[in-house]
Amino acid sequence: MSYCLVGIDGNAYSVMGYTQRAMKECNFTKEEIDAYLKDAMSSDYNHLLCVSADMIDKCNERCDDDDDDDDYEIEMDDDTIEDEYELEDEEDF
Repeated sequence: MSYCLVGIDGNAYSVMGYTQRAMKECNFTKEEIDAYLKDAMSSDYNHLLCVSADMIDKCNERCDDDDDDDDYEIEMDDDTIEDEYELEDEEDF
């Protein structure tokens, strides 16, 4: 499996939804996913992108160990993004 932020919607919710789904598919724990979301939302948009890119790299490393050389893309739509999470304070973004 291979994940990449390039080409996905640049909206903060889309970035976090994509990253969260990648983490779930790579068997990250709920605690690890919650820690990612907390860190991603702790600062500005640039911080969110850096944290998300780092996490996508970790997903690729973890999934490469499980399944070599399979490319995989996550299909996301607006309904999926909204269902993935709810932010308490949208003004942070």
